[in-house]
Amino acid sequence: MASGDFTGADRDDLIVRWSDGELTLYPDVDEKGFHGEVQLQKPNGLWKNATSITGGRYTSDNKWTDDLLVRWSDGEVTLYTNVNRDGFHGEKKLAAPNATWKHASTLTSGDFTGNDQHDLMVRWTDGELTLYKDIDQNGFHGETQLKKPNRLWEHATVLAAGDYTENRHPDDFLVRWSDGEVSMYPDADETGLTREITLVYPPA
Repeated sequence: MASGDFTGADRDDLIVRWSDGELTLYPDVDEKGFHGEVQLQKPNGLWKNATSITGGRYTSDNKWTDDLLVRWSDGEVTLYTNVNRDGFHGEKKLAAPNATWKHASTLTSGDFTGNDQHDLMVRWTDGELTLYKDIDQNGFHGETQLKKPNRLWEHATVLAAGDYTENRHPDDFLVRWSDGEVSMYPDADETGLTREITLVYPPA
């Protein structure tokens, strides 16, 4: 699943990739639930191979977080720009199929560098945590290692980011661990994760 403003209504929408390859957009999701469903892709073999997806603002032609980044099972990384109800409007290959990106276990998008261009946080299978800043249609622009390979971060099963603190930037980093604990790292940036707040403790 991936969130973003794909309809330009200043409300977050949700894109879901189903196990049969169908891709569905749910516009303007809020506390009252879903408000319609738009099929972006019919069930198909190609999108079954979309291992990870995340939404963000990876282009500068508008203010919306309406771009979709996909990591495929063969290690290819693709950026789909200006996604909306009508589907995709541009495709950029950021990385050709390769062995390295097959090990990108989970990823999320946020503005961790504070310049209104979204960055990509990647947790690798060996526990390494990497930040790719200011991704755009031209590709990657540098890599910053936030965590060296380690056993602890191998258990970071779900990553997310959003604006949960007072600085009005989507730079707060959320982690759901394999034991059920949920942690927030507020104001994460390219210097690292400065502090941890436990939001949900592991079950007793």
